[in-house]
Amino acid sequence: MIPLTASLRRLFQEADMMEEPVFTDEPVNENAEEPEVNVDLVQAVLDKIRPYLQFDGGDISLDHVEDGYVYVRMYGACMGCMAIGETLDNGVAALLMDEVPGVKGVVLVDPYGEEQLY
Repeated sequence: MIPLTASLRRLFQEADMMEEPVFTDEPVNENAEEPEVNVDLVQAVLDKIRPYLQFDGGDISLDHVEDGYVYVRMYGACMGCMAIGETLDNGVAALLMDEVPGVKGVVLVDPYGEEQLY
Protein backbone atom coordinates (compact mmCIF):
# COMPACT_ATOMS: atom_id res chain seq x y z
CA MET A 1 0.00 0.00 0.00
CA ILE A 2 1.30 3.44 -0.92
CA PRO A 3 1.14 6.06 1.86
CA LEU A 4 -0.87 8.91 0.37
CA THR A 5 -2.07 10.49 3.58
CA ALA A 6 -0.19 13.76 2.99
CA SER A 7 -1.59 14.12 -0.53
CA LEU A 8 -5.14 13.31 0.54
CA ARG A 9 -4.86 15.51 3.63
CA ARG A 10 -3.77 18.43 1.41
CA LEU A 11 -6.71 17.79 -0.93
CA PHE A 12 -9.22 17.88 1.93
CA GLN A 13 -7.61 20.99 3.45
CA GLU A 14 -7.84 22.78 0.11
CA ALA A 15 -11.52 21.81 -0.18
CA ASP A 16 -12.19 23.15 3.34
CA MET A 17 -10.53 26.49 2.46
CA MET A 18 -12.78 27.09 -0.55
CA GLU A 19 -15.30 29.86 -0.04
CA GLU A 20 -17.78 28.30 -2.44
CA PRO A 21 -19.25 24.85 -1.84
CA VAL A 22 -17.58 21.95 -3.61
CA PHE A 23 -20.95 20.52 -4.68
CA THR A 24 -23.68 22.69 -6.18
CA ASP A 25 -27.12 22.18 -7.67
CA GLU A 26 -26.05 23.84 -10.92
CA PRO A 27 -26.25 21.64 -14.02
CA VAL A 28 -23.04 20.31 -15.49
CA ASN A 29 -22.08 21.71 -18.87
CA GLU A 30 -21.81 18.51 -20.86
CA ASN A 31 -20.63 20.36 -23.96
CA ALA A 32 -17.51 21.65 -22.20
CA GLU A 33 -14.19 20.41 -23.53
CA GLU A 34 -12.52 17.86 -21.31
CA PRO A 35 -8.87 18.62 -20.63
CA GLU A 36 -6.47 16.43 -22.55
CA VAL A 37 -4.41 14.25 -20.24
CA ASN A 38 -0.74 15.21 -20.20
CA VAL A 39 1.11 11.91 -20.75
CA ASP A 40 4.40 13.34 -19.44
CA LEU A 41 2.68 14.33 -16.19
CA VAL A 42 1.12 10.86 -15.89
CA GLN A 43 4.58 9.33 -16.34
CA ALA A 44 6.01 11.66 -13.68
CA VAL A 45 3.34 10.58 -11.18
CA LEU A 46 3.98 6.90 -11.95
CA ASP A 47 7.69 7.56 -11.41
CA LYS A 48 6.83 8.89 -7.92
CA ILE A 49 4.87 5.71 -7.12
CA ARG A 50 7.35 3.26 -8.63
CA PRO A 51 9.88 3.14 -5.72
CA TYR A 52 7.15 2.07 -3.29
CA LEU A 53 6.09 -0.77 -5.57
CA GLN A 54 9.67 -1.81 -6.28
CA PHE A 55 10.39 -1.96 -2.54
CA ASP A 56 7.77 -4.72 -2.32
CA GLY A 57 9.05 -6.53 -5.42
CA GLY A 58 6.62 -5.07 -7.95
CA ASP A 59 6.62 -2.43 -10.64
CA ILE A 60 4.27 -0.39 -12.82
CA SER A 61 4.49 1.01 -16.35
CA LEU A 62 2.31 3.22 -18.51
CA ASP A 63 0.71 1.36 -21.41
CA HIS A 64 -1.28 4.23 -22.92
CA VAL A 65 -3.83 6.97 -22.19
CA GLU A 66 -7.21 6.98 -23.90
CA ASP A 67 -10.33 9.12 -23.29
CA GLY A 68 -9.12 10.19 -19.85
CA TYR A 69 -8.30 6.67 -18.68
CA VAL A 70 -4.72 5.69 -17.87
CA TYR A 71 -3.89 2.12 -18.90
CA VAL A 72 -1.10 0.60 -16.79
CA ARG A 73 0.71 -2.71 -16.52
CA MET A 74 1.82 -4.17 -13.19
CA TYR A 75 4.74 -6.55 -12.85
CA GLY A 76 6.52 -8.80 -10.38
CA ALA A 77 4.98 -9.30 -6.96
CA CYS A 78 2.11 -6.94 -7.83
CA MET A 79 0.55 -9.49 -10.19
CA GLY A 80 0.12 -12.09 -7.46
CA CYS A 81 -0.70 -9.69 -4.64
CA MET A 82 -4.19 -9.75 -3.14
CA ALA A 83 -3.93 -5.99 -2.48
CA ILE A 84 -3.48 -5.01 -6.15
CA GLY A 85 -7.00 -3.57 -6.33
CA GLU A 86 -6.45 -1.53 -3.19
CA THR A 87 -3.10 -0.28 -4.48
CA LEU A 88 -4.58 0.73 -7.84
CA ASP A 89 -7.76 2.26 -6.45
CA ASN A 90 -6.55 4.07 -3.34
CA GLY A 91 -2.98 4.56 -4.48
CA VAL A 92 -2.34 4.90 -8.19
CA ALA A 93 -5.79 6.10 -9.33
CA ALA A 94 -6.26 8.48 -6.38
CA LEU A 95 -2.88 10.13 -6.92
CA LEU A 96 -3.28 10.37 -10.71
CA MET A 97 -6.77 11.89 -10.45
CA ASP A 98 -5.48 14.31 -7.80
CA GLU A 99 -2.40 15.47 -9.68
CA VAL A 100 -3.22 15.12 -13.40
CA PRO A 101 -6.14 17.11 -14.84
CA GLY A 102 -8.50 15.07 -16.98
CA VAL A 103 -7.76 11.61 -15.54
CA LYS A 104 -11.03 9.73 -14.99
CA GLY A 105 -9.60 6.41 -13.80
CA VAL A 106 -6.96 3.74 -14.14
CA VAL A 107 -7.30 0.52 -16.11
CA LEU A 108 -5.05 -2.43 -15.36
CA VAL A 109 -3.90 -4.25 -18.48
CA ASP A 110 -2.71 -7.70 -17.45
CA PRO A 111 -0.26 -9.84 -19.43
CA TYR A 112 -3.16 -11.80 -20.91
CA GLY A 113 -4.75 -8.73 -22.47
CA GLU A 114 -7.69 -8.42 -20.08
CA GLU A 115 -8.52 -4.99 -18.64
CA GLN A 116 -9.88 -4.06 -15.22
CA LEU A 117 -11.10 -0.55 -14.33
CA TYR A 118 -10.02 1.03 -11.01
